[in-house]
Amino acid sequence: MITLTYLCPHCDQATRIEIVPPARATDSRGATTSVKCTHCNTEQTLKADVWDGEHLTECLLCPSTELYVRKDFSQRVGVTIIVVGFVLSSIAQFMHQGVWAIGILLGTAAFDAMLYYVTGNALHCYRCHCELRGLQGLDEHDPFNLEVHERHRQQEIRLKQAERQAARTEAMAEKPPT
Repeated sequence: MITLTYLCPHCDQATRIEIVPPARATDSRGATTSVKCTHCNTEQTLKADVWDGEHLTECLLCPSTELYVRKDFSQRVGVTIIVVGFVLSSIAQFMHQGVWAIGILLGTAAFDAMLYYVTGNALHCYRCHCELRGLQGLDEHDPFNLEVHERHRQQEIRLKQAERQAARTEAMAEKPPT
């Protein structure tokens, strides 16, 4: 099963839903063609022509073809593990237990490395920030690229500024002269 997580464009709430791609559709359960926000019931149509078998060629929700792969692991949990290891190691070092301090640091690093290899990957869209889990063939997608991310972030900012400017211009045009 593929899990889609996205921000609803109507209410800005995160929605997580399981979808069935066309390649996995059966007679009893057809391919998912739309998703409905669990908060405001706004329905969004999923694009059907983006599948190449079980591989995704572009985003299901927006027209972007720029997708990236990253580890499907909470960054907060990862940072918490490192901070706890650092604090425990510092306490051991303060108590003049250098071997324990190094052991704690090495144990924390080993635990972090194990989690890295055990954790699966998720596919993300630069433009609409949706996340897809449970997909096959993620190796054909590139890892995160800061340059592409920044381009999409700047484009989003410019579009919002243009919308505000258009709204101001429209309000000024409707206002009668005094």
